[in-house]
Amino acid sequence: VEERFRSELSNMQSWLSQSAEAFLSSSGNMGENLPQAADFLTRHKQFATDITNKDTDVFTLLSRSKELGSNEKNQVSEFHHRYEQLKQTLESRVQLGSLYQQFHKFAKEMNASFDSLDSLLVSNRGFSDQRISNQMTQVFRMVQDTLTQAKHQGDKFVSLAKAVGTTDHNLQVDKAVDCVRRALNEHEQRISKVSQSWLEWQQVQESVDRINNVIEEIEMWIQESWEIIHTLEKEAQAVKTSEDAARLTTRVDNFKQQQRLQEEKLHIIEETVKKLHFEEHDHKLEEVKRKYKDIVDRMYQFGNKMVTVTETLRQKEIVERMEVPVILAQLRDAQVDEGQRFEMSARIEGQPEPKIQWLKDGVDVSSNADYLTTYLNCTASLRIDETFVDDSGIYTVKAANPAGQAQSSARLTVKSRSQLQAEIDENKPRFVKQLKNVNVSEGESATFDCVVVGQPEPEVIWYREEQLIRESTDVQLSFHGDHCSLTLKNTVPQDSGLYKVTARNTQGEATSFCRLNVQAVVRAPPRAPSPQYMQVAPSFAPALHNQTLVEGQRCMFEVRATGEPSPTVVWKFNNQQLVTREEIQVIEAQNNYHRLVIDRVGKEHAGIYSVEAVNAAGEAKSVATLIVSVPPTVVHAKSVTPIHHTSITHTPTPPPRPVQQQYDHHDTIRVVEEYMEKDVQELGISPSATPPEFVRQFQAEYRVEINEKIRMECLLVGNPRPKVQWLFNGRPIVPNTGFCQLTNVGDTYAVILNPVRAEHQGTYQLIAENIRGRTECSTVVTVTEQTVKETRESRGEAVAFYQQQEKRTIKRAGHPPHFTQTLVSVIAADEEEAKFEGVVTGSPSPEVVWTKDGEQISAATHRDIRFSNIGGRVSLTFANARAAHSGKYMCTAKNECGVATSSAQLVIRPRTVAPDFVQRLISKEVAEGDSLRWEVKVTGDPTPVVTWLRDGQPIPHCDEVRLIAESDGRHVLHIVKVEMADCGQFTCLAENAAGEARSTADLVVRPYGTEPGNYFHVTKVTQERQVAGQEVTRNQAFSIEQPVDKQLRP
Repeated sequence: VEERFRSELSNMQSWLSQSAEAFLSSSGNMGENLPQAADFLTRHKQFATDITNKDTDVFTLLSRSKELGSNEKNQVSEFHHRYEQLKQTLESRVQLGSLYQQFHKFAKEMNASFDSLDSLLVSNRGFSDQRISNQMTQVFRMVQDTLTQAKHQGDKFVSLAKAVGTTDHNLQVDKAVDCVRRALNEHEQRISKVSQSWLEWQQVQESVDRINNVIEEIEMWIQESWEIIHTLEKEAQAVKTSEDAARLTTRVDNFKQQQRLQEEKLHIIEETVKKLHFEEHDHKLEEVKRKYKDIVDRMYQFGNKMVTVTETLRQKEIVERMEVPVILAQLRDAQVDEGQRFEMSARIEGQPEPKIQWLKDGVDVSSNADYLTTYLNCTASLRIDETFVDDSGIYTVKAANPAGQAQSSARLTVKSRSQLQAEIDENKPRFVKQLKNVNVSEGESATFDCVVVGQPEPEVIWYREEQLIRESTDVQLSFHGDHCSLTLKNTVPQDSGLYKVTARNTQGEATSFCRLNVQAVVRAPPRAPSPQYMQVAPSFAPALHNQTLVEGQRCMFEVRATGEPSPTVVWKFNNQQLVTREEIQVIEAQNNYHRLVIDRVGKEHAGIYSVEAVNAAGEAKSVATLIVSVPPTVVHAKSVTPIHHTSITHTPTPPPRPVQQQYDHHDTIRVVEEYMEKDVQELGISPSATPPEFVRQFQAEYRVEINEKIRMECLLVGNPRPKVQWLFNGRPIVPNTGFCQLTNVGDTYAVILNPVRAEHQGTYQLIAENIRGRTECSTVVTVTEQTVKETRESRGEAVAFYQQQEKRTIKRAGHPPHFTQTLVSVIAADEEEAKFEGVVTGSPSPEVVWTKDGEQISAATHRDIRFSNIGGRVSLTFANARAAHSGKYMCTAKNECGVATSSAQLVIRPRTVAPDFVQRLISKEVAEGDSLRWEVKVTGDPTPVVTWLRDGQPIPHCDEVRLIAESDGRHVLHIVKVEMADCGQFTCLAENAAGEARSTADLVVRPYGTEPGNYFHVTKVTQERQVAGQEVTRNQAFSIEQPVDKQLRP
């Protein structure tokens, strides 16, 4: 039995090695196409059937192995393992072959789908057929779905092939995977090309749809246009007036606008048809173009006809309404003195408006510049600004139109100056108004006035008690025409007495008397004069600075408030006023120092602290932040902590306290470099603060008539609430002076002018500023004369009115020019901008001319200068001023009522550069007895003058403190032997003509023989720079350093 078993086992092992495993080794090629893939799957399925038939024999062999020895059992177990591995490999190949065959089927279907879609896209050109479009859409969707399935099968095959290939080394999966990937790439390329073809097919279809829609719209418009033409032709038969004809012409013009739109549409679709070669649309398009041309020709003919009809009716109506010119008020003879202004006028009516011609002694005056002729509102006038004897003669006004003509003549006689002089009747002086007695109190002004006439003009002399009175600072003599006056200022009792005025000329003299009585004032006993002082706005030096403390520590904020008079100081915490209580003390110390002390700080004390100083000259505010943290337990290493919000100035760092710990020796001078710079405007500001902003600005210009009321308002927001300042022509508006009314309700700011006067013309400006920033808004107010409303009068009333007016003296409304803001002299550096500004009023608006050193200048002759005249605000701007621009500039404003001038000087100085620190001061700590060398480097043009200060006081040069000026702008402060008294705040001040710069730092001196303690060392470095005429700019470096505690190191 055992022999038979061994024989069967041997036969099975031989079959497994020579047949089964040999089959797997020789059948590993999966092929590269569908037939090869199908052959691979068929052979492996057939071999799998053979394996299944062997299962009974193998099972019988395995069941008999239990009765055998261990050697035979091991052989059977090895055989069984190989057999099961064979079955698993075969099963994986069958599964993989099935996926491979399925993918090739999808690939074949995909190629067929692509071919079908290409064929449809090429063959189906019926783009307007919706059925074809739907069919194409369905086919393309099917292709996309099939591609998605093929890609899924391909990805699934690749994943499984890689997994099987790791165990079945005889299976050639790499070739199959490459085949699948090539097929997928080909499909992607074909679907991309087909998609592009499909997109082009859809675009063509959309173009066809658009062409059809546009053709349909044009056909509808043609049909509607025919109806409009028929309607117009019917209405044209009933036209009786030119207005009716003009209305029809307007409708024709409207039609032409629509016609141009349709013509553009036709042009677009014609270009599209040619581009896409739509032969089936050619016939339809030609038919539409023919209909379009017919309707356009018909409307063109109708339009020409209506133009002719309109002109015919208009000429007929003009003839019917034509009236011969009529002169309602004839010219009258006149006589004027030489040099006077003269104007003659006549009211003339006629239909149509007549043509006016003026003649002097039969000669047309239109070519003579001395005669100004106008015809406005049926009034013809001739004006001579300055008459001469040659202007005497007969003046004729002629009015003519197609209906006829009319004329009127009058004689003008101009008397020469010699005739006028001869006619003057000489007479002696005579007092029309006599002097009157005057009673005043001591210190008041006394005025004597009288009116005296006489020819020739008399000489007027004043006397007191027969003593001649001469003009001085307290005595003022005034003469205005025939009116004479004497004014005594600050009268005293000794001025009392008899006063006399004498007027004399060649014909005689006249005298008038009066008495002055000055009442003495009873004076109180003299008192000591009260001290006089100049008011100075408050300021803080030093100001508050931010603090970071640990719970339980003592906090002290300290400021020094200066100002005249002495300001009132208020402390606030989170905008709530603070007063002295149990844990907080508000202290006012000597020398204007104010302190806020918290003995033991807690978390409830953390927040924003502010101090405000107020006096009659203004106010000042300083803000700082207190941060309270939990006490630290261990200090491990050196750290640098940036403080993001610091104040502008600071208190000198106090000397360190001695400590008991021993440290290694190190340098005696410690320099802490700057860590951060922060703009002063951002120090201590709440994150919620916002800069001022105009939500609604003024109008660019307001035009208003005299005596009207105007309100100009804007909307302004900002946090904190911004301070505002009103300016008129660049100068502050003083409230409660009657010039205007300034109001503020909520966020609305307004200026009210009631009533408007001529001096209100100019530029109004509102400036808003808070701690976040500054902004402004401006507008121009133009004041005009009141207009007179025209009323229609009957011809009879008009004649009476003009006859009455001719008896009066002719005057023109208006006022001469006046500079409400005059020019101001300017000093500018070479190549900087310079500007003259002024505001001029006048009615009518004056003509403005600029001169330089007496010679006229303009934009044509000086292209490098910008000239401006907007609403009476005149300016002259030099964008790049040079020495050649220096000189005296004059602005002349002239109108028919007068002339006004304003002048200023432009001085161009050599360009200068304000001082600046290239190398600045750095806070230092030195041991008592050591030397100190502080060095800075300063630039500037001209070379700055350097001054050293300690706590604000100048430092003189001496043997102990040496001030050295080296080359290249370097300056050194050398203290030979430092003492404890040398602690303080040191400043290097650099000044020149262009401005100044400051660099400030602290000096800390520790006792001799001591080492730096374990404390926080604070270094502040403040640098200020001021350019002449500009605000101060400050940079501040601030850092905190904690020295390393060596005892804590491992």
